[in-house]
Amino acid sequence: MSSLLFDQTAFVFTQALFFGFGWAFFRHQLFRDYEVKTTRVQLLFSFVFALSCSLFELVIFEILDIFSRDVRWLNWKIDLWAMLLLLVVVLPLYQVYIFLQQGYGVSVTRALLLACCSQALFLYFLWKLGDWFPLVQQSHVSLFSIETWISRVGVLGVTLMSALSGYGAVDCPYTYLTYFLRNVHEEEIPVLQTQLQHSIDRIFQRKRHQLASTHAQRRAGSQSLERDLGFMSRLRKLVFGRTLEAQRQQESMSSLQRETNVLEEVSRELFLELDGLYVAKERAERSKQLKGRFFNFLGYFVSAYCIYKLVMSAVNIIFDRRATTDPVSRGLSFVLYFFHLSAMDAQFLSQNISFVFVGVIICASIRGFLKRLTQVFYAYSSQMNSNNVVLFLAQLMGTYFVSSVLLIRMALPSSYRAIITEVIGELRFNVFHRWFDFIFIPSAICTALVLAYTQVAVSADD
Repeated sequence: MSSLLFDQTAFVFTQALFFGFGWAFFRHQLFRDYEVKTTRVQLLFSFVFALSCSLFELVIFEILDIFSRDVRWLNWKIDLWAMLLLLVVVLPLYQVYIFLQQGYGVSVTRALLLACCSQALFLYFLWKLGDWFPLVQQSHVSLFSIETWISRVGVLGVTLMSALSGYGAVDCPYTYLTYFLRNVHEEEIPVLQTQLQHSIDRIFQRKRHQLASTHAQRRAGSQSLERDLGFMSRLRKLVFGRTLEAQRQQESMSSLQRETNVLEEVSRELFLELDGLYVAKERAERSKQLKGRFFNFLGYFVSAYCIYKLVMSAVNIIFDRRATTDPVSRGLSFVLYFFHLSAMDAQFLSQNISFVFVGVIICASIRGFLKRLTQVFYAYSSQMNSNNVVLFLAQLMGTYFVSSVLLIRMALPSSYRAIITEVIGELRFNVFHRWFDFIFIPSAICTALVLAYTQVAVSADD
């Protein structure tokens, strides 16, 4: 009993560490340039982050056999139910409520009522999703079962993961290989800097001219009113003279505003072009260093793997191929057979290799997702909608990591899947992998077409 209590205390301590890291990431990374408006938003984000890391931690504990089986089973149940409650109920409901109440000033009662209505629609959509993706046997479908809801959340998460993976499979070689680097001539940057400065100066001149014209118009109108003493004189000037004068001034101001808008658009394009040149120049300089050469060399292997992944995904879809063994066991059996090392302890090697393999996947997933999370937040957040963006990203994060666990399960040997399968239930896991391949291919193809179009456009400009 004391051993179980110690294991549970140690596990709660690790969750507290994850919660603290999520809180620090929120305060010092996401919101470092923003005013933190709602403490509840910080708590929800940190809870989702802690539960996501806890799920990955449990996968590692399954491989290394850390803590007792009962403690691991109990925490699998607690983490999954808590995550599903946040993803299915709390986050969607609170997002709509805070959007209406803080964004549009809707009263608390009306905002809560509308949030409940939208929540009902969201739950109906999730429930109908099970009809389109039959991942659970009909006998196991229940309103209060983990299988029912994790299968539906998993479909959304796998869709997100496969789209990001398809993008990364093409963008990674494009970023690392020096073959795709843009040639930047030394005279291009000074020329663009001069053009941008000239455009900014012209904008400043027109803004100043607009301000002076507005001030002169107001002063002339005030002086004219002082000179117009009689009623008929004021009426005549108002109907005949001042109307024509006001029209001319209005046309002049409209012309200046149109010119200013055009110049601002030109300046924006020049700035983006100049920024692209600086980025390309920095990449070219970095590629000449040892680290850049290493990443270029690594890019060829990544390219080969991406092509292999695309081919195998197409094969899986066309021939309905299903993986029967995990990649670690399959690769280990091949190595032991090829080098005639059948006397070695395959179970011990499988445990350690699985730990390293899954650990790399987990670290890369967390790092890559947090990096994209920060980029998306700074691209779309503002003082008005930053809380909603964080809540939406928290929901994406939880969905992403839940689906990651479902897909990582296939990478584990069968002896390490027992508790995961027992807790999650008898899902049709092959459907997840098939759906991943089905989304991965179009995502990779679309990314390749966009990057190819960008490369052609840049080459044409050069």
